[in-house]
Amino acid sequence: MGQGSFNSQIHASSHLLVFAGFNEITSEYITDYIDMMEQQRNLERGGLKMLSDMLIEYFSPQTPEQNAIWSDKQAYIGLGTALIAAAELKVDATPMEGFDPKLFDEVLGLSGKGLHASVIMSLGFRDAENDHLASVPKARLPINEFSTRIN
Repeated sequence: MGQGSFNSQIHASSHLLVFAGFNEITSEYITDYIDMMEQQRNLERGGLKMLSDMLIEYFSPQTPEQNAIWSDKQAYIGLGTALIAAAELKVDATPMEGFDPKLFDEVLGLSGKGLHASVIMSLGFRDAENDHLASVPKARLPINEFSTRIN
């Protein structure tokens, strides 16, 4: 997959996670998901009908493009959790948008599953001896430039 990315970390990483989003959120998917939720939580069948109806009403008028944007945002929630987990395990992780999502979709067969690649993350351990950036301090905006504190 290295040819489909602008990031050299892909070649050197031990693992590559691809976070995918749905192309469309259908009423059938919502119904199936709610059925699964009821079953896993040992709820009476139909016990979450109000939630199901609310989700169907929310997603039904949306275009596939709007569904994909919402789904991409959900993929980023997974990315955030994975980044925190990697940091806790002391595994180096690099989130990336600089990749060819169409190529990833094709190689991984995502389109046939109604999915699309949203964001990727490489995992591994840095090569401190050969990585000239390993010893260079990170360049980050000061917190007061990218956030506002409200008392």
